[in-house]
Amino acid sequence: MFPSNSKDERAVGRHRQTRSGCPAAQSDKSTAMSVVKKWAEISLLVGILTCVFALQSPSSASDPNAIDVPEMDGFTVLTSAENASIAPRTVIIEYRGPIVSPMSANMREIWTRISRANRFDTLVLRLDSQGGVDTEGNRVIDTLVSVRERMTLITLVGERDLCASMCVALFIQGHRRYAKPTSAWIFHGASPRENGTPDARMTTRHFEIYRQRGIELDFIDYLRENDFLSRPGGYWISGGELAQRSNIITKLMANWQPTAPKQVAEAR
Repeated sequence: MFPSNSKDERAVGRHRQTRSGCPAAQSDKSTAMSVVKKWAEISLLVGILTCVFALQSPSSASDPNAIDVPEMDGFTVLTSAENASIAPRTVIIEYRGPIVSPMSANMREIWTRISRANRFDTLVLRLDSQGGVDTEGNRVIDTLVSVRERMTLITLVGERDLCASMCVALFIQGHRRYAKPTSAWIFHGASPRENGTPDARMTTRHFEIYRQRGIELDFIDYLRENDFLSRPGGYWISGGELAQRSNIITKLMANWQPTAPKQVAEAR
């Protein structure tokens, strides 16, 4: 389709002209070449436009389970559109970070988008948080109550993840509550932000959340009777031990974690 300046190709051209010796034949060849060139140009244009539209369209747009959620601090939202191992009607929200503003606003926005999609029946909330502000946590709980009224809510604290203080209040909102034995948990009394010394009334209000969710209070009573809720500091406990002492965790996950095929290949 492109003109050539090589001597061999010019020689071939002259040889063909000499053999044809017919002006009409040469005209037909010229017309045919023109049509082929025009068709090639059209095909190239169509290919370019196809690539442009493909780049402008989200890759997951054709997946009915894709959720359009903008980036938000600490949050990751996953469906089967991003991970084929996730059940089609399940959406996973991972949150890593402190329970401070704008967590509650972001959680509410994510939930609004999920509920509008109207195609999920299970929400898994994975938490890895050092705790935070009770007022912000209470606003997150309001959203989780809405989730619980519409679909199954599963909460999860994974291997080597931390769930401290207000994080536990979020965790117990789940219908089913999963944790790894190697997860870490911290309990302490609630305190004003300015001094860190537990306040009795604030602590009572905080653990009222546990009572409302049907949590057995034997473990909390143990913390209170040993002054772990009235002194500055934190009571650390593993997920494995917590599951034996309280129904905060309803399902303790196995210690065994299989190696992904990709990790095996990379190790060889």
